[in-house]
Amino acid sequence: MMYGAKPRIVFKSWDRYFLPLPFTDIVVLHGEPVFVPPDADEEECERLRRLVTDRMNDMADRCDSWWGGEPLGKPGFDLPLKK
Repeated sequence: MMYGAKPRIVFKSWDRYFLPLPFTDIVVLHGEPVFVPPDADEEECERLRRLVTDRMNDMADRCDSWWGGEPLGKPGFDLPLKK
């Protein structure tokens, strides 16, 4: 599940945490469930982890651009490193 809001304040944190402003519009999206078989080996678990990551990033981009805005980027991957 992902959500977006406009207007909002976006914090420069690893997860792009944001604070919806009062009386803001929001969108909430949810995807298809991903089931992990009880006998899944390490390779299958890694495949499912990548699937969940890809789906969550896609939903985050859709939420960010719902009102015509630009996606904020992938949490933790495109912020400059602090020195």
